[in-house]
Amino acid sequence: MKKGKEYEMLIEQLYRRLEPNAKIIQDDHIFGIDTNTYRQIDVSIRYSFAGIKNLIIIQAKDYKNPADINKVGEFLSVIRDVNANKGILICANGFTKKAIEYAKNKGIELLTLHSAQNKKWEKLLKVNIQRNVHHFQMDEQLSISVGDKAGKRTTITFDTYSYDKYNIIGLVDIIYDNIILKNSWKEIIKGKAMTFSTKDRELFHLLDYDMMPVSGHVTIKYVRSITTNFQIDPVDYSYMVDHINKTEKLHDLTISIDDMDKIALEEFKNDPDVKDDFHIKAHVFEFNNLQFIMIKEFLTKGFISGDGFYKGPALMKRDERGELLVKLETILKEGDQNKSAN
Repeated sequence: MKKGKEYEMLIEQLYRRLEPNAKIIQDDHIFGIDTNTYRQIDVSIRYSFAGIKNLIIIQAKDYKNPADINKVGEFLSVIRDVNANKGILICANGFTKKAIEYAKNKGIELLTLHSAQNKKWEKLLKVNIQRNVHHFQMDEQLSISVGDKAGKRTTITFDTYSYDKYNIIGLVDIIYDNIILKNSWKEIIKGKAMTFSTKDRELFHLLDYDMMPVSGHVTIKYVRSITTNFQIDPVDYSYMVDHINKTEKLHDLTISIDDMDKIALEEFKNDPDVKDDFHIKAHVFEFNNLQFIMIKEFLTKGFISGDGFYKGPALMKRDERGELLVKLETILKEGDQNKSAN
C-alpha cells in the first residue's frame, strides 16, 4: 500500500458515514479544464441539491510536519482545474499559520483527522460519561403453581418470563415495559408505589418444556437518583479538527460492551472537571439488588463493540445468561414449528 493510502481510506470511510446519500469515490480521476489532463483526487463527493450538481474534492496527506502555504496553493490549483464547488485539505499533522490564513481567504477547509486505528494519528482522548442511577424499592411476588406426585400444589419462583410464549424476557423488562414506560417521570419521582399485576397482562414461564401461566405482581417505589460524571477510554473514534473555524468534533465513537457493563455495574468516582460536554448519557435502573443499564444515549454517533445483543431496551452480553435466553427462545420456536408440522 502506497504511503498515505491508509489515511485516505480512513477519511473515505468517515465521509461515507457522514454523507450516506452522496456518491463518494476514493482515488478518483477528474478531467482538468486548464491542464487538459485527468487530475488524481484522493476522495471525491458528488451530490445534487435543488437540482444542481455539486462536486467536493478532498486531498488527504499523511505528512510528518504541518503542511505549509505551498501545499495549500497546489491544492487551490486543482480545485480550480476540476471546477469543484469546494475543496477540503486534510493533513495528519496540521498546518502552518500562513497556510491557515491563505486557505481561509480562498475558502478552503483545512482539517486534521485523528483516529485510534493508528498510533501516529491518535489524540489523547477520554470519553465523557454522565451516569444516572435511579434507585427503587421493589416488591416482587410472581410465581406459578405446580402439582407434585401426591397431587399437592406448591409455588416456585424464577427469573425468566415470556409475554408471547416465544420470546424470553427478564424481570427488569417487565418493570420497564409495564411501569417505567407507562408513567411519566414526574409521577415516578413522587415516590408513590406503582404496580404491575399479571391480571392486566398474561405472563408465562417455561417449565419442563411447557409454558405455564404466571400469577402475582411487581411493585416499585422510587427512592432517589444519583448522578456521577467520569471518563473512560474509547475503543475507537474519529476526531476532526477544523483549523479554519478552530473547532473540534468527535465522530464514530466506539466503546466496548465490557465498558457498558462497567458503566452499569461499577462505582465511579465523580470527576468535577467533567461538565456539560458529554459523549454518552447512561441511565441505570436499580431495583433492590438488580441493576441494569436500560438507556444509553450517544450524543455523537456511537457504536458498541463486542459480542452482545439487545433484548428490548437492554444490551446483553453473550455470556452464560445471555446464551441461556437465546437457547430458551430457540427451544420455544422450534417446538412451535414441530407442532405446526404435525
